[in-house]
This record gives sequence, C-alpha cells and structure tokens, in this order.
Amino acid sequence: MVDVGYAYGQQGIDGGYYQPYKVSTWDKIPETVLGLPAKDPNGLWTGGYYGVMVLEVNTAVVKNVPQNWADLLKPEYKGQVALTGDPRSSNQAAQSVFAASLANGGSLDDVQPGLDFFKQVNDAGNFVPVIAKVGTIAQGATPIVLAWDYNAFGDKDSLAGNPPLEIVYPSPDHRQHVRSGDQRVCPAPQLRQSLDGNPAL
Repeated sequence: MVDVGYAYGQQGIDGGYYQPYKVSTWDKIPETVLGLPAKDPNGLWTGGYYGVMVLEVNTAVVKNVPQNWADLLKPEYKGQVALTGDPRSSNQAAQSVFAASLANGGSLDDVQPGLDFFKQVNDAGNFVPVIAKVGTIAQGATPIVLAWDYNAFGDKDSLAGNPPLEIVYPSPDHRQHVRSGDQRVCPAPQLRQSLDGNPAL
C-alpha cells in the first residue's frame, strides 16, 4: 500500500504500479466525495482522506488573528506568513496557492490569481521564506501558516497550548480540498487477507 496525492494516482495506473484490490467494505465507499471520484471503479485506488486549507496561527505571537485572505496583506503581519514548502515541489504548498486562487476569482484551471496573491503578500513584506514546520511555528519564526486542517490540528494537539494555536478557515471559504489517492499494492494473498481483516479499511 502506498499513500500518494490524488493528482498522482493516474501516473501510477499508467505506469502499471498498482494491482486492483477491493477491500471488504468496497460497496460502502461512495462513488464520489465533494463531486470528485472517491475510488477507482476497478479497485486501483480509494480516497483515504481529504484536507481543507486553513490558517494555522501562533496566538502567542499574533494577537489579532487573520480571518480572511485579504487580512494576510495587512502591514501588521509583516514577516509572518509562511507556506509548508516550495509550491513547485510540495503538494500542500501548491494547494495553498490553488486555495488562494479560488478565493481571489481563479479556478482549478486558472491558478494565476493565487500566484498574484502570494506576490502581493511577498511585496507587502509579509511572506517569510522559511519552510514552516511545527518547530518554526512554535518558535514564532512562521507564526501564520497555510496548512491542511488535519496537519494544523495535529500540530495544535502536539503543542498542547505551548504555544496556543488557532485554526482559521479563511473566508471566502471555498473548502479547497485535497484528497489522497490511497493506492493499495497487493502482491500476496496474505496481504489481501490482512487488509480485509482491518476494520479501518
């Protein structure tokens, strides 16, 4: 079994990297989630989870928590807005740009408004060119981070209030989602049996 981003599932299928496999609960998996396919009809993949882009904010550093995309352009957030990676190589960072595009009149086929938005954030001096991780968030080096909600809530739990984090779904909230195409590679009958016996699958 491998866990890859939704966009890369087709590459694995085209490359012949996956074998068909349908878990015992296959019929309970919906055909679509949020209007997108939730599984391959031939059993080559299933959507394992999805995330929504949020603002993860260290409130020990940021007293006035931003509530929307436009807030990230305010002078009070100088040197505080970060991504979780380089959008050219990090899916989470790339999806931050897509979310900014949707919030600023773009679409999944037109990312330019998202690129323009981050140029504005950078030109305002608000973008900090540090790859945000839980340590940099806690230290205050990257106090406002665009992240998937499940990662942000995981950081909040692991930091346990030291420092306190606030998770904000910025408006306009298009619930930009990203789903993993949870690819299952099943080379042996024993593995198939272990997957069938796992109630979480």
